[in-house]
Amino acid sequence: MSPADCLAALARGALVVTPNKRLARDLVARHDEAQRDAGRVAWPAARALPWHAFVADLWQQALDSGCDLPPHRLDAAQAGHLWQRIVAADLRAAPLVDVSAAARLAAEAWERLHAHGEGGPSWRGFAATGPEVEAFARWAEAFVRETRRLRALDIARAPDALAKEAAKLSGIDALDAVFAGFVEVSPQQRRLLDALRAAGAQVAWADGDAAPEVRRGRLYAAASPRDELVAALAWARERAEAEPNARIAVVVHDLHERRALVAALAEDALCPALQWPGREREPRPYDISAAGALADAPIVATALALVALAHGPLERAHAAALLRSRHLPGDDAVRAARSGVERPWLDEGRRELALPALLGGLQRFDPALAARWRDARPAVPAHGSPRAFVDAWRRWLEATGWCDGVPLDAAELAARGAWADLLAGFVRLTAVAPQLSRDEALGALRDAAQAQAFEPEAPGARIRILGVLEAAGLPFDAVWIAGLTAEAWPRAPQPNPLLPIGWQRDRDVPRATAARELAYARALTASLDAGAPDVVFSYARRLDDHDSLPSPLIAHLPAYAAAIARTPGPARAQFDSGVTLEPWTDGIAPAWADDAPLRGGAGLIESQSACPFQAGAKYRLLTRGWPAAPSGLAPTERGRFVHAALAAFWRAVGTSRALGALDEAALARRIDDAVRAGRDAVAPAAWASLPPVVAAGEAAHVARVVRAWLALERERAPFAVEATEHEATLTLAGRVLSLRIDRIDRLDDGRRVIVDYKTGMAAGADRWLDERPQAPQLALYAMALHGDAPVAALAYAQLKPGRVAAVGLAADPAAWPALAAPDGLRDHPQEGWDAAHAAWSAAIERLGRDALAGVVRVAPRARKVCDLCDFRPLCRFAAADDNDEAGERDDD
Repeated sequence: MSPADCLAALARGALVVTPNKRLARDLVARHDEAQRDAGRVAWPAARALPWHAFVADLWQQALDSGCDLPPHRLDAAQAGHLWQRIVAADLRAAPLVDVSAAARLAAEAWERLHAHGEGGPSWRGFAATGPEVEAFARWAEAFVRETRRLRALDIARAPDALAKEAAKLSGIDALDAVFAGFVEVSPQQRRLLDALRAAGAQVAWADGDAAPEVRRGRLYAAASPRDELVAALAWARERAEAEPNARIAVVVHDLHERRALVAALAEDALCPALQWPGREREPRPYDISAAGALADAPIVATALALVALAHGPLERAHAAALLRSRHLPGDDAVRAARSGVERPWLDEGRRELALPALLGGLQRFDPALAARWRDARPAVPAHGSPRAFVDAWRRWLEATGWCDGVPLDAAELAARGAWADLLAGFVRLTAVAPQLSRDEALGALRDAAQAQAFEPEAPGARIRILGVLEAAGLPFDAVWIAGLTAEAWPRAPQPNPLLPIGWQRDRDVPRATAARELAYARALTASLDAGAPDVVFSYARRLDDHDSLPSPLIAHLPAYAAAIARTPGPARAQFDSGVTLEPWTDGIAPAWADDAPLRGGAGLIESQSACPFQAGAKYRLLTRGWPAAPSGLAPTERGRFVHAALAAFWRAVGTSRALGALDEAALARRIDDAVRAGRDAVAPAAWASLPPVVAAGEAAHVARVVRAWLALERERAPFAVEATEHEATLTLAGRVLSLRIDRIDRLDDGRRVIVDYKTGMAAGADRWLDERPQAPQLALYAMALHGDAPVAALAYAQLKPGRVAAVGLAADPAAWPALAAPDGLRDHPQEGWDAAHAAWSAAIERLGRDALAGVVRVAPRARKVCDLCDFRPLCRFAAADDNDEAGERDDD
């Protein structure tokens, strides 16, 4: 049935039933537009309903007609909660990792069972084909028992129940319904419509079983999936500019998976000028579908976080996101100040924050909100009815200032309305769950918000970005369908594991077989091809690391070879008026003042060698990178742990001879003592934030690393540990640089060995002598101690699990047999120890002079320097390649 036929049906007062809300809204909007174009100022409202709403209307009509039906109909949220309770209570099933996922799978199997079955309890006839099918049969029986006890019926069984009662529906002969936009029709839908016709209703069906050939479109081959999207959006912009009144669509096969990327590219291509600060909330010229979860709408995410805070601690990231929300009281400046609370939490190693801890951090940045929340005092019951929980949540949200005084745009108002509907639906859970615990109530609310789709309308949008299913049946003037590679379209079969494969195959159940998916894709592709006079299909010639071909359903189409003008990004668009840009490179900052301290120690020289800009940002501007959020101890905390443990061990043992005299039991005791001492070097807050099993794992990890390193120490020439954490100074380029040496050993012949602990990978001695030396700490320490007793060896203790090793340089084998000799270096062989010392001294002296002179060029030594750098947002140097193997960050 054509769009004109649908509009004619609406004009005569017929009901149009569609497979989804989007098509129903579109038809009503087109009907209203046609009435306005005809000069009318008032007209009867058009009636267009999606399938489930149509069934709900019939259900209410049947109850009003006195039909023999259960008095209650379970909505999707009530049925979903019931499935979850049944699955969780099944003691015969194997332990489930994710009960919610299993319940969703069971609900899907139940829906397919009725949509494609014969209308009866066919699960009772399933042969024993495996534990999954047997489990589903038990769950189905329990679901039937529960709904019978509740005197209710769910939406999956409602069409068959209505079909049996169709003849009793009052006024059924007045029903005039047109069904449009359905690519396929289930047996259950046919049974209901046949029963309505037999009862006297007028039912017209746009039969989509016979799929015509795809012959209207043209085929575009892009280099990559990203290039394909960029080309599609640029094409849409060209068409919109050429024909201001045209209805244009970009259809993306995997839009749900790539929605964030598509939205970002649409901003660049379709409205670059709206990306400048202050224009974030202005209407966009496009509308993107692939409805996300209601839980992901920012205003609802804030409400959910506040509710969760009333129930217990929040994860640090969620607590920080809550305080940054614009849906809390305060202007932009206050919100910016509140965002500062996260840094102390990261530095303290906090992973969860209960309300008192959150208030302690908030007090520093927003005292007014902290006082308001302190007075609010959440009163969530330990057990209660769904209504009791909803009442408590509403009071808490009002007390905390959710949306208080915050201006909301249309999308936010729609989301707030959807939140109110969600709470009303939660109250209706009383029918299936009269009482809930605190944890059950919060979990049910989160599940409901995640399950409920939310897609705000964008009235006036000239370009629609849709998924394949959303676009089916919608009429356009021009449409581009992207992502139709051979491996993506038709989709691969994915039968439901809770239903017998043979049963699904025999009934042609969705996703059951390759043949079924091919037929469905052919029908849907033909529908898209017929949806506009101008159609372009596209695919990417290369996906990830392999070549790709077009879907066989479109491979025969002629090539689309028209040139597509790419839209410049917002920065370039700002200068399209003909302004000439002059390049300027400024790599010199003011020199260090004579009285300014030389900050950073060995780290300053390492950064100056790695990238002068990094050194300037870190040690002159005092810029700090954003801390990582590891699952255990932070790398710096773990490095501190290891350093302190080894320092404690050697303070107690003292010499290599004492180490060699320890038997296994004594060594184990010494290591345990050292690990306990090292543990005390990490802040108590960091340990308090770790689960006990993770904390124990951290201690065991350090013990293993210490043991592995001591095994290497036993193979050395005899030595005594002279100092640990030794403070030293070095005059470099006329300035004093403060250093801290992890360990100094003295050999029997009086010479010294310097050891530096590295919990990451250590750079080999060859790299110390590069023009821009790597890991110059040991060379700096050798320079600092040069006037004292001679230094005979420099060694990094590489303390990386599984790769523990001594990495360094020795003047001769007697100093440390395992280390390289100066004349054995592959890239920079030296004539002797003194030559090596002179070489690295000259390089380090030059780096010191550059730092003092203000050399801050953006000049990374290698790509992995950028991979590990915290300051890329400042320098914006595009040297790092995501496909390159990143280096390993040192934890010290």
